[in-house]
Amino acid sequence: MNILKFKSQLPEEKQPIENGQWIESIQNGDASVFETLFRTYYASLCGFVYQYTKSTEAAEEIVQNIFLKIWENHEKWKPHGTIKSYLYKAAKNHSLNYLKHQTRKQKIFDSEAVVEIQSDITPADELHGRELHKAVSYAVNKLPEKCRLIFNLNRQEGMTYTDIADNLDISIKTVETQMGRALKTLRRILAPFL
Repeated sequence: MNILKFKSQLPEEKQPIENGQWIESIQNGDASVFETLFRTYYASLCGFVYQYTKSTEAAEEIVQNIFLKIWENHEKWKPHGTIKSYLYKAAKNHSLNYLKHQTRKQKIFDSEAVVEIQSDITPADELHGRELHKAVSYAVNKLPEKCRLIFNLNRQEGMTYTDIADNLDISIKTVETQMGRALKTLRRILAPFL
């Protein structure tokens, strides 16, 4: 893959960014300033993320998600330092989370393959497993929306409490409280299966 594929439409050097003005404009919902920010950094961030992921699709998705989160939370967006340093730090963090998630998925896949080869699963075990899976899905869907989101980010995406707090712009204490509530609810609902 040639990293030069990601050509910037507006070279960074030709885009002097007044951090305070740009941040304020984006906070006020100025789509044209946001679009200029996106066009200025998109290509170089994709190239940067590609260095971690070695995947063009993953790099593009990660960078698009960073900008999407900025726009979705534009009213509260307050980057520390320069916009450029904020974007590159976010890109690095998202890339590392992606790699952690990929490693975790591979370990699960590998362990499932070994279990499948080694185990003699009875029809009763299969039925119990399917019922348990349905019960877990049902229990997770019964959680309040914020609680469910935090639970899924931690348990399915493999994000740490700190990462979740940073991404959702909430305190770590809130993440801990919501996870505690989620686990307590799941234990109650799943008690007959355990």
